[in-house]
Amino acid sequence: VLQVYVWNVDSGALEFKISHSSEDSLTTVAWSPDGRKIACGGIRGQFYQCDSKGTVLDHKEGSKYFQMS
Repeated sequence: VLQVYVWNVDSGALEFKISHSSEDSLTTVAWSPDGRKIACGGIRGQFYQCDSKGTVLDHKEGSKYFQMS
């Protein structure tokens, strides 16, 4: 299982992790330019769009993601 972890660099505390299921294999992540959303995807066909607190806003399956920019 590969997950996305977001840390607070000032305090060193884990803010949240992104993982929707035990089958996730997330391999790429990108922040929106305004810092309000995170997109991540994986080689098993998952795609998640989350807000800056880790709440999943949109979830899709079926396309493999190796890189986002």
